[in-house]
Amino acid sequence: MATREEINSSWEKNWVNNKTLWHLDFVNPFLQKYFHMLSIEVGKRIIVPLCGKTMDLIWLYQQGLVVVGVEFASIPCTRFFEDNLLSYTIENHGSYNVYKHDERLIIYQGDLFEFNAQKLGGCFDFWWDRGGLVAMVVEEQQKYVDHLKSLMHQSKFSALMETYEYDSSLRSGAPPQSINKKQLQDLFTDSVKLEELDRVSEDNLPENYTAKLGCSSTLVCYLITLN
Repeated sequence: MATREEINSSWEKNWVNNKTLWHLDFVNPFLQKYFHMLSIEVGKRIIVPLCGKTMDLIWLYQQGLVVVGVEFASIPCTRFFEDNLLSYTIENHGSYNVYKHDERLIIYQGDLFEFNAQKLGGCFDFWWDRGGLVAMVVEEQQKYVDHLKSLMHQSKFSALMETYEYDSSLRSGAPPQSINKKQLQDLFTDSVKLEELDRVSEDNLPENYTAKLGCSSTLVCYLITLN
């Protein structure tokens, strides 16, 4: 298993070398289609882990939410604000930086696992996971889920999550990982309810939306609510 330092270094090199096939130049269609399932209220807080420079951040901001992205590499943080012509400030806090447009649109740059709710400005009401969990090596998936759960309000939260399903024996183990519903439920235990909202064969997705996995795969979207 690669160390956390090696994984972070590889991730940063992808941005340096512009090897970012996972990045979408448009808002995630699953997010737009099922956003209403979150029962969002203006002013509530949503976290987007491993956010890169996703357009989802600005779209969520336009819905009236307090939007907090967490990203390890510095390049996508600056590009997000510059690509969207947004003013921003950078605050250094030793092991991490804070990129801020205003009090409702912030990206924390650093190792996700080093952030607790206090550092991120408080607990979250919602969680949008596009490529976060599936980017984790298998050995860190449980750690990832437990950590994100620790950042949420413990009495009530909901999330939308996008995952992949495919025959893992056909690939080398590189992300995105295949995670089916049973595996996802095991990671969350009985503390949450999983509802499958949509599944689309990768063959039926737009060319620039696919992960180009080299094998037959299906993209699945779940609603996750606290039991």
